Amino acid sequence: MPGAATAAGALAEVYAFANPALLAEALAIPHPNRLGADNQRLEFLGDAVLQILASEQLYAHYPACDEGRLTAMRIQLVCGRALAARAEALPGFLEALAEANLGHSWPQKAVADALEAYFGAVWCDGGLTAARTLFAQLYGEEALESVSEATDTTANPKGELIAYAQGRHLPLPRFALIGREGPGHAPTFHCKVRFCERVTEGHGPSRKAAEAQAAQAMLEALLPQAKKTV
Repeated sequence: MPGAATAAGALAEVYAFANPALLAEALAIPHPNRLGADNQRLEFLGDAVLQILASEQLYAHYPACDEGRLTAMRIQLVCGRALAARAEALPGFLEALAEANLGHSWPQKAVADALEAYFGAVWCDGGLTAARTLFAQLYGEEALESVSEATDTTANPKGELIAYAQGRHLPLPRFALIGREGPGHAPTFHCKVRFCERVTEGHGPSRKAAEAQAAQAMLEALLPQAKKTV
């Protein structure tokens, strides 16, 4: 199978395992008919590895950011969607995953889980230095900059409120549309947000604007010093 050999070679150029059994285990997606070990244990380890590596890079790259903002950026870096995208960008990874799971299909989550398991395997095989090198290959400065833009809460009270919740490990705020009035060409939307046993409301010419005003009211209730941005 030339394609399989090419995929294995491409992945080996990313990281050459001293213990190839770790790579095989990392690529073994859980399946009822699988006889050997699957990748769930390595996924457990790899999740923690990614958390610490992402935290380390963000902490060094953004010395002025507080805990809440750093947490929001880390979530963006290592969420399932982001990991699946990184898996596609890793040379030979998807092809090797297909070879290891011949005849089976898998959802995006399984691909993301396999990449976490791969990080766990690299950690076991080559330690912190190898894992750092892999992380740097997948998450360059451009990725760190883009995640900063995605979580920028300047003039974005809804994003700031979500970051506030994530940074304190609280349930996320719940937004809801509670009314709409006025003519079709100039409507007024009314929204509310429920968070930490509080409810605040807002209104505006769009649902987004109404949610932003409700979020700003919530921030001002939680943090009296919060500046008005909407």
